[in-house]
Amino acid sequence: MKVDVRYVAVGAGLALLALLPLAARHVGLGWEAGSIAGLLATVAMLALCALPVRPREATPAAPLTLARHRDLGFAVVVLSAAHVGILLAADHPVIEYLKPTMPYYQATGLLAFAMLLVLAATSTAGQRRRLWLSHRGFQAFHVVLSIAAVALVTAHVVVSARYVHGWTATSGYVAITIGALAMLLRARKGARGSTAAHGIVGRGAFGRHSRLVLGATLAASLLIAALLSADVDLGLRATAIARPRPLPMTFPHEKHTAVNCITCHHNYADKRGFAGCIACHRSASADIKIAIEPRFHDFCLGCHRDAGKPLKKHGPVAGCEACHQGAHPAVS
Repeated sequence: MKVDVRYVAVGAGLALLALLPLAARHVGLGWEAGSIAGLLATVAMLALCALPVRPREATPAAPLTLARHRDLGFAVVVLSAAHVGILLAADHPVIEYLKPTMPYYQATGLLAFAMLLVLAATSTAGQRRRLWLSHRGFQAFHVVLSIAAVALVTAHVVVSARYVHGWTATSGYVAITIGALAMLLRARKGARGSTAAHGIVGRGAFGRHSRLVLGATLAASLLIAALLSADVDLGLRATAIARPRPLPMTFPHEKHTAVNCITCHHNYADKRGFAGCIACHRSASADIKIAIEPRFHDFCLGCHRDAGKPLKKHGPVAGCEACHQGAHPAVS
């Protein structure tokens, strides 16, 4: 039996993604379970793109049966719901990320989840016949919406940086994602030798909709590749609507004496005064490029995750309540 190297390459990449939790530091049972559920949902989404069931006469041949494709799709929805539900149950301040003050990267995750619900709800035989006159029309809608969902999920995963952070891991994740999407551009079986098959539309596995799938795949790939830019990452950490007041926060300075004060309090060095960070970073000053929330999260999450060898007695931040002690669902 001939093995297609494309499936082997993408399959190996997806397996590496699924194993990422083994290389990450443990952050508590609730957060670990919720994060793993989200990661598995992401891997399954990419598998649905790389191993599609339709059309059946494609090169390479689609390895999934229709039933397995459907079941894997519903598994993605269940895992995504578990990702949200477990994190909410494990860490009450997470509900802040369901409010209009959420950062953009969180909004991309929620929008992708809404798209998954639409995909699941419209994929049953009854709904397909009710909403589309032809299977090809349903197929085009389903594939293009799936591509959009993958792009949004990628932004959510990369910027949240739970399992994927640093240039090497991020570029690898981006490459695997684009590779999985590229599998949608496979050719129909026998199209290469056909004189009637010209260009992507003639040879494409999605028939007359191949041009649409090609455009959606290229657009999504460009957006995903843009996530490698630090400016894009920083922009997605911002919020469209500012929180009216900061959440309660506890920072034990006595446990951070090994960290140089200037690391966080840059105003010690530039002589802007000794006021708290919030006084400046919540202002509309043109020279404040990073708002208070992404700046604090970068300090806390980034340092605890990536601190060097001198800081031996540290661990990853185990959820929002590690810093936002006293915050609860009623906090606005």
